[in-house]
Amino acid sequence: ERAHNEALERHVATMERSAAEALVEKETWEEHLRSLNREAAKEAEYRRALAKHHQMALKEQMSEADVKRNEHRQILQEMASAHDFPNFTECPEAPVYEAIRGRF
Repeated sequence: ERAHNEALERHVATMERSAAEALVEKETWEEHLRSLNREAAKEAEYRRALAKHHQMALKEQMSEADVKRNEHRQILQEMASAHDFPNFTECPEAPVYEAIRGRF
């Protein structure tokens, strides 16, 4: 019986050590997972900030393109209205047409 009790005590002691090691391993693993979650959150925040920066830069480029397009359109309109061709208000052939009409 004494040998049985000693064997049982050794077995219980071994089980307690194994349980303590398992708890330490579990805590270590959970800390590792928390660390990974923190890193993932930091990375996601960085990506959001980078995407926001790129979005603002793209909007600025689009705005600049609109301004350039409007300026170019305005220059083309000014160039088109800078000359009087064709000027339909005055017809240089009007005297010729009047002479032809006068014959009939």
